[in-house]
Amino acid sequence: MIRAFCWPSGLIDFGKSTPKGCTVIARGHEQVLREFITSQVQRGDLGRIMKVYTGHMFVPGTFEAKSQSEWSDAIGRWCRWISNNAPKGVRVVTR
Repeated sequence: MIRAFCWPSGLIDFGKSTPKGCTVIARGHEQVLREFITSQVQRGDLGRIMKVYTGHMFVPGTFEAKSQSEWSDAIGRWCRWISNNAPKGVRVVTR
C-alpha cells in the first residue's frame, strides 16, 4: 500500500509515508493507485485538462491558487470529484 499526496506546490507524488507539509489524496495498491491518479489528472478538473509540460502532475486548481483557502478548496473539490471513479482497493481522502 502506498499513498498519493500533494506537496504545497500542488505537485502530486507517491510514497509509503507522507512527508511533513504534504496532504494525502488517496491510498491503495501501488500500480492501481498510480494508474488511477494519472488517469484522473489527465481527465482534468471537471473536464478541464491539467497536465504540466514537464510531465509532472498537479492537483487541478492548486497551481493557480492565490491563497491557502483556495488551495484547500481545490484539493477538496478534486478529491470529491475523483472519489466517484475510485477503483476497488483505492481509498480517496475526501474533505
